[in-house]
Amino acid sequence: MKKFFILIVFLSSACYAQDDIYKSCLKKTSIAIYSAQKSMLVSNMNDLNGKFAKSILLQSNSIQLFGKNDLKLSICYALAARELAIEIVQEIKKNSNIDPYYQILPEEKQLNSSCLELNEMLLNGKRNFPYYSERDKDFLDPLGIKNYIEVK
Repeated sequence: MKKFFILIVFLSSACYAQDDIYKSCLKKTSIAIYSAQKSMLVSNMNDLNGKFAKSILLQSNSIQLFGKNDLKLSICYALAARELAIEIVQEIKKNSNIDPYYQILPEEKQLNSSCLELNEMLLNGKRNFPYYSERDKDFLDPLGIKNYIEVK
């Protein structure tokens, strides 16, 4: 009986740790999107060819999939959103250096196997996000995007 209890505790902690990796990835992506938004506001740029709007669309779908326990697909969307957010910051700052916090870690890359192409993710995402606009300026309100990109 004691061995059975230890096995249950071990397995539940292993599952919780993996779930924690996924949630951490989603939170990092949210922070990267906020950083991109801040950079856009500071530089007074409100249009970057829809990259910001796309990052919000992808992150919103990532959170929705995370809630449905589709963790592998959720990571695909989150990492694609983070890549777009990083591109925005690099484009605005004219700098190729990425803050190490935002970089995609090897552990995250391992979770990111067999993903859809970006265009496929965007098409699927638009179906789940009825109020989506491809204009970046529609999402520049700092309080407005909170409901779309934060993990609860």
